[in-house]
Parts: sequence; C-alpha cells; structure tokens
Amino acid sequence: MAEPYNHYRNTAARRHGRPGREIRPRSLTVDIRSHAAVPAAADLARPHAPSNPRGKLLTEETQFLTRKQDAGRAPNLLDLGLRMRDFEVMGLDARVISPAPGPCHDTVPPDIGVRPARLVNEGIVAIMAREKAHIPAAMGWAACHSGQAARQPPRSWITRSRHSA
Repeated sequence: MAEPYNHYRNTAARRHGRPGREIRPRSLTVDIRSHAAVPAAADLARPHAPSNPRGKLLTEETQFLTRKQDAGRAPNLLDLGLRMRDFEVMGLDARVISPAPGPCHDTVPPDIGVRPARLVNEGIVAIMAREKAHIPAAMGWAACHSGQAARQPPRSWITRSRHSA
C-alpha cells in the first residue's frame, strides 16, 4: 500500500490573495464548531471501547490517514494555549466549543457511557472558565446510552457553565 496523505495548502481551484482576517468586515467573527478534547473522559472509556470502532466502515488506507490526521491534530485539541494561538492566527473573535467526536464514547456499554459523558461536559465547562473572554458558549454531550440517561438533562453542567462564565 502506498502511503496515503493529504495536505492543507492553497487549492488551485481558486485565486488566492490576502488572508480572510485581513479582508473580512470588522464585525464579530465567531467559530461555532471548535472541537476540544477531554482526556479524562477518554481515559475512563478506553478500556471499555472497541479498539477500532471505525474498522468495519473505513478502508485500510482511510484508517491509516485518519490515524495520521488524529496524531497531527491532537496537540491542538489538548493544549488550550496552542488552540488559542490558532484562533488568533485565524482572526476569530470568539468560539463556541464542542466535544471532539472521539471522546463522546457512543460505543461503550450503557453502564459505562454516562460517566465519560459527564467528564466531557465538566471538561468543556473548565475550558470555558479558563477562556471566558474568547469562549462565551459551548455545547456539551448528552449520554444517550440508555433511554433513562438520555431523558436526564445535564442540569449540573448547565448550572455550572452559567456560573463559571
């Protein structure tokens, strides 16, 4: 198998000039889908999750490329300082963060899945609290591992996020 790759450079499909942050209107620019990782949730769920949940869905080449991309993105999902620097370079004024898809743990058994979901929400609240000026809002994760868990809104998370912001 040849090593699959992709790269993030300017495309030949359009003309390139000054970066968007130099030419966009001076209005507020908000990124409404900024992912953040919560390692504590991943650590809790890892022993109970399948080793390769996408294995049956993706080709070998796609799995390889996904692992390579995940390794490249991980530092920016885990290190808030790096993430804030990236946002500054992009010229973003504010962002709405949400849990990175991996830590949501839909593949773990129901009796395990609720705890990582709570940890994800607590981690997102902590990130908001550290960057109040730049992260005015966030999305959390509802544990849908069972009907009972899905019916219980994360009240404590909502309350804490209001008080920490």
